[in-house]
Amino acid sequence: MRKLWVLWSIIIIAIIILLAVTLPKKENKEIEIGVIASLTGSIAPYGERLVEGAELAVEETNKKDGISSKYLKLIIEDSKSTPGGAVSAMKKLANVNKVSVVIGVIGSSLAMAIAPIAEKNKVVLMSTGASTPDYTNAGDYCFRNRPSAEQEVKKMAEVAFKTLGFEEIAILYVNNDYGRSYKDIFFNHFKRMGGQIPYSESFAQGSTDIRTQLTKVKNVSPGAIYLIGQALENAYAVKQARELGINTQILGTIGVEAGNFLEIAGEAAEGIIYTAASYNPESRDPAVRHFEKLYRAKYNKSADLFAATAYDAIKMLAEIIKNVGYNADNIKDELYNVKNFYGASGLTTFDKNGDVIKPIAIKKIKNRKFVYLDEDLSEVK
Repeated sequence: MRKLWVLWSIIIIAIIILLAVTLPKKENKEIEIGVIASLTGSIAPYGERLVEGAELAVEETNKKDGISSKYLKLIIEDSKSTPGGAVSAMKKLANVNKVSVVIGVIGSSLAMAIAPIAEKNKVVLMSTGASTPDYTNAGDYCFRNRPSAEQEVKKMAEVAFKTLGFEEIAILYVNNDYGRSYKDIFFNHFKRMGGQIPYSESFAQGSTDIRTQLTKVKNVSPGAIYLIGQALENAYAVKQARELGINTQILGTIGVEAGNFLEIAGEAAEGIIYTAASYNPESRDPAVRHFEKLYRAKYNKSADLFAATAYDAIKMLAEIIKNVGYNADNIKDELYNVKNFYGASGLTTFDKNGDVIKPIAIKKIKNRKFVYLDEDLSEVK
């Protein structure tokens, strides 16, 4: 009896093994793309737009039967607006979820913190918001479809010196990779043209009290202030500057367009001139109109640069995966071959470093609206 039981056990195990080998495996019907976004913390307004743009692209792609009958799925992780949070998110996506590609990571400090992890694990990292020039040399698997700060800041320095005629400008900047890189580029380029920087000081990320630095700015009485911060910091800096009686022209970056900047800064925001990687929601370009139509219908608001770059990143990657498969090395190699990808954020071409060159816009805050300016600073009609 015991021998018979052993014999049947052997037969059953053999059948199970045979079935496991011969039966077709269930095909994975999903293609997972990692997303690292600031869902909480000081730069959460940017993360919200990033996720919205990415989700819109996935929704649109999947409605058209996905990629070769497979459907895109986003695995979204919160960076918590900190390098440490971004590192934890990237490690999970690379080691647990084992994704081949990750997008997002707005914030230069965050992008620089996770780039080595992407390189080590051979995961393609497509930053839709990092601007520090240091990211250019972050690694072979690291790309970005937002221009480097090099383009944007030099444009601001030239506008300030040549068009506005400012010879002395004070710099206030957030103390992270983003702020320091913008400060260094502006400082060097402005001085190279003949300008002077009588005062330059940092403030901590997330600061809501910048009065100490502003008081020192007031004492040197510069022609203008170049403010390099994120939405929250910018809002309080502008508001407190006016409260201290500083009526100096304020120059800035895309950080004045995000979150509740206008709500906090109020009338103090009027007249700020700034540069930004160009995304115009009012453009008549067909790609922009298509994107804006979808975005407004889903979210009941206009899109911005970070939503557009996230949307384009997903659309571009979907096309590449369709052609070369879901393999990080193949995706990486194909990204270097991308020439003039036509999307909501403009034409995308990657250079040998994974960087893009795109137009830089000059803008101004007027009547609580972000107005486009021509090269001579007259309003674009």
